[in-house]
Amino acid sequence: QKHASVPGLCEFASKSLSAAMNLECSSWRPQSVARVLSWILFLHGASSSVLPLVSSTFEDSIREHNAIVVQFFAPWCHVCKSFQPDYERAAGFFLGRVPFAKVDATVETDLADSYGIEGYPTLLLFRHTLPEEYLGERNSDSIITWVEASIGPALRLASEADIEALLHERR
Repeated sequence: QKHASVPGLCEFASKSLSAAMNLECSSWRPQSVARVLSWILFLHGASSSVLPLVSSTFEDSIREHNAIVVQFFAPWCHVCKSFQPDYERAAGFFLGRVPFAKVDATVETDLADSYGIEGYPTLLLFRHTLPEEYLGERNSDSIITWVEASIGPALRLASEADIEALLHERR
């Protein structure tokens, strides 16, 4: 199979990992499988899932997506260089759901200035073109948690019992 879908890869990874570790497939959460898969793709040198943006493509890109994460970076910045693998892993986790992009702020100075970028790396999540700055730890798990919290449902109910408990609690 030359081109596989992300869900297909996740299913393959889940079954392969379950067989290798003698675990039930049903015990794997989709997020766990996606995180493991993103690590595997990263370690095997999969091509970047981070889109480079420039001034001429920036506005269209943030308007085109309900949510998009943008990293403003400087090529000479050591923190940016060490952070890049974590950013790539987070991008891989959201592949097909939330695009991740990067802007070289040393080249696109007007763009960086228009968003008040003062340090590198700076992450902004644009939801319906409105930016929200990321202030958390610089690791993939923290970024994934932040994006999920920002774009996900306000409340997850897994069963009727959860719904009943919520209704009872609000009475």
